[in-house]
This record gives sequence, structure tokens and C-alpha cells, in this order.
Amino acid sequence: MASLSHIISASTPTPTFLRLPLLREPRFKPFVISPKPIAFTGRGLGSFGVSYRRNVGLGFACNAVEREDWMGDSSIPDQMKHLAKEAPNPPNKWLLFSGFALLLYTWRAILWELSKYESVLLPVVNIILDPIKLLLRIPMLLLSAIYTFVVYTFQTICFYTPVPELTRVIFFSSIVLSIGGAMSTDSIDSQKHLLSLAGIVSFLTVCGYVPEVLFWVFLSGLFSYSFFVRKTDVVLAGLTPATALAAIGEPWVRGFVIILYLVVAIVQYSKYTEVERAKVRGKMVMTPLPLQVAALSIGISMAAAWARHRHLLWMAMAS
Repeated sequence: MASLSHIISASTPTPTFLRLPLLREPRFKPFVISPKPIAFTGRGLGSFGVSYRRNVGLGFACNAVEREDWMGDSSIPDQMKHLAKEAPNPPNKWLLFSGFALLLYTWRAILWELSKYESVLLPVVNIILDPIKLLLRIPMLLLSAIYTFVVYTFQTICFYTPVPELTRVIFFSSIVLSIGGAMSTDSIDSQKHLLSLAGIVSFLTVCGYVPEVLFWVFLSGLFSYSFFVRKTDVVLAGLTPATALAAIGEPWVRGFVIILYLVVAIVQYSKYTEVERAKVRGKMVMTPLPLQVAALSIGISMAAAWARHRHLLWMAMAS
């Protein structure tokens, strides 16, 4: 039987102040019998009070309870235990610089290698790119020409539109067209292309691009085409020439043409039967395209003038 001193020494740990500072504990502690009472719980060897205590510095894992007991034996105060944790290593930035230097060297080496073949590859690339540039240049030139035309046309309409003259053109042309529409409901719709052509030629004549003699020849050709080829009556055949003369003619020419066309229409209407007169009523007539363009030009010019006036008024009030 063991003596009482052995029992006391086995059950009671040696106080800290009695331990010699020159003695060191062994690095490896394979097995340690825990002083806790042994109780079977069915969870393995740890339930019998036997636990594995390994050196944590060597990377082995240990039981959580024993790790807490082992850390509890440390002489570090509780307020400073969080300072004893292992700090993470700072990221190594030299690897990024090394990779960047390697990529830069590779790129420069590739450029240096390709510079040897520049004299050979450059003519081949130019042969391939020249047709592509030519194909792209044609639509770009077309788009630039269209853009320039639209911009200059809009600028001309805004600043140089003769509003009084266009108003007179619309007024006298509408008189002739209303006389022709009263005679026949399809007098304008049946020859709207001829009316548009007559309007364009009249505009070119006013601008000076078409001589006056050719203009009279053109009007005579329109009357002959409508009367002899299309087999229409005098009122329908003379509608296009009368409208053109009433639009751009001199004041006496305008008056003479309107009166003469009205007399011819009245005479022709008197020859109609009751059935033909019944077909005239009850149909809306569309305005020819040249008159619509003239009315739009007047509207744009007046809107631009109003905007300029408001802008100058605002500048004067701001100053």
C-alpha cells in the first residue's frame, strides 16, 4: 500500500512557487491522466478521463477541454491573452510586381519579334484595308453631302424665306385649284404628279435655272399631253398651266389667267348633264405637294423669327 505522502503528492499538484525554474517540462506528453473523476458516457476515450495532450507548436490537434485547461495554466493575464494570438502574415506584394515585370518583358519581346516582319506584313495589311476604307468612304461621303444639304436648306428656309411672296403664291394657286376642283372632284388627284412637276419647274424658273422660253414650252407640252394624250377636257388640261402661271406670273398675268380659267370652267360646266354635275359634289380634295412645302417653309421661317425675337428679348432683359 502506498504511503500517505505518496497519496497526497499524487492527488495534490505542486505549488508554483516550489517549482524550480531550471527544470523544463518534456516537449512531448503522450498521455496524461486527468484528475477529473472517471465516468462512462459512451463518447470515446475522452469520457474515461484519458486525453491526448500534444505539442501545439508541432501542429497536432488536441481536445477542446484540455486546450482550455492548458491555456489556463499560462501566466499571461486574461486581459493580455488576445495579444498572444498569432498575427496573419502580410500579403506578399513582390509577387505582383514580379508578375507585372514578366508581362511587360513578354510584351516588349513580342513587339520586338514582330518588328522584324513589319516590312513584310505592312503591305499585305494595306492591300486588305484599302478596299475596306474605300467601301466605307463612299457612304460617309453620301451621308456628309445629305447632312450638308439638309443643314443649308434649313438655314436658308429660316433666314431667307420670302414669306409675302410665298403667301401670294399659295393664295392665287389655291384660287385656280378651287375652280378646277369645283368642276371635277378628281381634277387634282388625277394629275397630282403633273402639278408637282409644274411646281418644281416654276421654282427653278424663279431661281433663274430655267429660261423663260423653256418654261412656256414646258407649259404648252403639259397642256398638249393632258388634252391630246389623256383625252381630258379643256378645264382639266388647262389646270396645271393655269396654276403655274397664277403662282409665279406677273400681277397682270395672274389676273388674266384666273379670269380666263374661270370663264372656261363656267362654259364647260354649263355643258354638263345633271348626272355629271351630281358626281362633282361630296368629295375632299388633297392639296398638291408644292403648296404644302411652301406652307411648311412659311411656318418654319415664322417660328425661327419668333425664337430669335424671344432670345434677343431675353438677352436684353438679362443684361
